[in-house]
Amino acid sequence: MRCRVPLFLDARISYLLLVGLHYLKLVGQKVFMHAHLPSLMKKEDILIVSDLHLCEGDASPNEDFFYDKEFSHFLDHFGAAKTLLIINGDFIDFLQVTSKGGFSDLTDNERRFGLGTEENKSVFKLRAVFHAHKRFFAALARFVSQGNRVVILPGNHDMEFFWPRVRETFFEELERIKKIPAIRSRIQFLPWFYYEPGFLYVDHGCQYDPINSYDNFLYPLLPNNPRQLDLPFGSFLVRYLFNLIEKTDPLADNFKPPIKYINVALQRDPLHVAQTISRYVPALLRIWVKSVSSQNPSEQHRIEQENNRRLVALAKQHQIPLSTISQLVSLWSRSLLH
Repeated sequence: MRCRVPLFLDARISYLLLVGLHYLKLVGQKVFMHAHLPSLMKKEDILIVSDLHLCEGDASPNEDFFYDKEFSHFLDHFGAAKTLLIINGDFIDFLQVTSKGGFSDLTDNERRFGLGTEENKSVFKLRAVFHAHKRFFAALARFVSQGNRVVILPGNHDMEFFWPRVRETFFEELERIKKIPAIRSRIQFLPWFYYEPGFLYVDHGCQYDPINSYDNFLYPLLPNNPRQLDLPFGSFLVRYLFNLIEKTDPLADNFKPPIKYINVALQRDPLHVAQTISRYVPALLRIWVKSVSSQNPSEQHRIEQENNRRLVALAKQHQIPLSTISQLVSLWSRSLLH
């Protein structure tokens, strides 16, 4: 997901590149940005990273992050100074964790495609990622223990951070690595964006894409089963199609947009593409139709009301006019599913 950085100027929203970059390090396809702020404006530097997509490690065909060593050096380099690290969404790729653990209440879909989005199953997925990326999280724990701060924003692949127990598990797992005084004040999970008045606004950007946008981003529960998240269509593609394709072609989901992969695959092996489509797409469509056809109107209304209440609270928290928040929301794309 491409990150756009809008700044608030006279209640208007302009999409601008973050100015003042003096450090840019490219590792594979991952970009780490270091913004040096004028000392009069801020007494800490800001690092912004996005779309790391940590999964279950090298043994998983779904893993996209192989740079634990490089990221460790990156944090060690900047951790000596007072620094804020903003992880701008898609940090943990919950969608591509397919281990099933010891759960006894699995549905047929879960046995075939991996665990769902319930809170307890999301906790299991997070622990699996911690286990697979020990060096990464050791570096993050070291970075925070040096007095630096971390802000974690949600993306379309890690909306599971919505669940309180998932956030609490993140703290617990990090403290298993290293005891960190006041860890909950040094690591913040924010529900949508990071904002510094007159200087910086950061959000993941999935809400501007109809394939990956949520109808109720701040309260993304499934109306007919509020124990689960109401996933966008792009998440269905990952869970029910690309995770299976990557068993034979691990680079499949690295093509952007995904249609490029289909074009390449058709040229390379059209028979395999036809077999894959005939095998998996009907199942994906059945699941999609079921998810959008069995809505609970009263629960849908409750979810929308709670989402709106949280938008109002967010405006008050950041001392942003509600009209400005509404302007931002008006830029969101309506979910392709609804």
